[in-house]
Amino acid sequence: MLKTVHTDYGTRVYVTGNVYELGAWQAERAAGPFYNQIVYRYPTWYCDVSLPADSRIEFKIMFRSGSGMVRLEQGEAHCLHTPAEGVSEMIAEWQGGCQESFQLSEGDAAYG
Repeated sequence: MLKTVHTDYGTRVYVTGNVYELGAWQAERAAGPFYNQIVYRYPTWYCDVSLPADSRIEFKIMFRSGSGMVRLEQGEAHCLHTPAEGVSEMIAEWQGGCQESFQLSEGDAAYG
């Protein structure tokens, strides 16, 4: 779950991180998009992602516009340690601002 993530209409929310399941820091392979399934809970976003057990996970929130422009969250990466077995819930808050912006090309798998 991602909290306090305000977006413009048409912007999608993703997470990229240090493990394959989060794209190994490659924007075109990021996990998502996240969804705002409970409208009155905006700006809270949800997505189920399976992560490796008993692992240190680092991740950042990422915005992707319909035109393919990507904006990565500023600040240090969020960190969590996944349980050895079972499921857990992760809650992260937007750290504000964007560290960098870049354009995905139409040939990239995650364009648009």
